[in-house]
Amino acid sequence: MKMLVVYEPSNSGSILYMVPTNGTYKTLEVEVPEGKMLERIELSGEDWQPVFIDQPMTLNKKIEKELEDAKAERNEMKENQRIMKLAFAEMMNSMAKGEENEEGEG
Repeated sequence: MKMLVVYEPSNSGSILYMVPTNGTYKTLEVEVPEGKMLERIELSGEDWQPVFIDQPMTLNKKIEKELEDAKAERNEMKENQRIMKLAFAEMMNSMAKGEENEEGEG
């Protein structure tokens, strides 16, 4: 019986994976980019090409992203609040100057 064996040559030949085969299996070593997963091998054409999909976000990554988004939104709200306070203070100063001018005229 033939077996397709994937082993680690640097660690005394430890077997990582094996499956019975009749010799029809092909192998391809693929470099998977960060944040991607290997979906399938595209067999059309002369050279076989790996097809990647985006790796699903882990719960921790999702929570980290939501936290970063919330922090950014909070900072934006704080900046808007600061601008509104400045505008309100400017309006109050303007009104106070207007009252002083009216009292001075009367």
